[in-house]
Amino acid sequence: MNKTAWFDDSVLPAAMLNSGFKPLHQSDHYEALDKCMAMAEGDSLLDIGCGIAEVSTAFPAYKYTGVDLPHVIEKAARVKNPQTKFIAFNANKDSYDFVGDYDIVLMNSFISEMPDWYRCLNNVLCNSKGYIIIHRQEVTHEPSYLREYATYAGLKTTNSVINYEELKKVFYFNEFEILYEADSFPNNNRQKTFLLKKETSNVT
Repeated sequence: MNKTAWFDDSVLPAAMLNSGFKPLHQSDHYEALDKCMAMAEGDSLLDIGCGIAEVSTAFPAYKYTGVDLPHVIEKAARVKNPQTKFIAFNANKDSYDFVGDYDIVLMNSFISEMPDWYRCLNNVLCNSKGYIIIHRQEVTHEPSYLREYATYAGLKTTNSVINYEELKKVFYFNEFEILYEADSFPNNNRQKTFLLKKETSNVT
């Protein structure tokens, strides 16, 4: 688990800061995310796998907290956004209890980077109390699988491609309904964006 690119504490942070990518609000996947943010209710936003925390500047109206590995926060996110609140977190071994303190939980290309995606997603869903946004998740109609790819600075990591029906079953098992679903990118129906809400019909 700890051999993926995200655990590299020397090359990775600098590469994230100097990626040359367009700002989030100018990206070709911003529209789907913006739609979800507009539909979700609440003012506290938890961004799991925040990277350099550009969501904090793209959506400045929220009480934002970024979550990532300690070296990503200290050497990349806090360098880029020094006034932002962060939580250091290892999704493979730390408690997910804090997730329940936020109105909206965003996972922007986070579950896709977890080899043990099923456990991580279940932990988030079990602890969340409100809205969840899953953005840029590659799906397939074949069985779920892992593949290797190169990310920042050519570092090797894994990508979880998840069976579409299996993914939805995880949502429903944890009593989340899909409020909105869209292609994350124009003309690409393999990467999906979901807005989920905890079902409350059984609450008195």
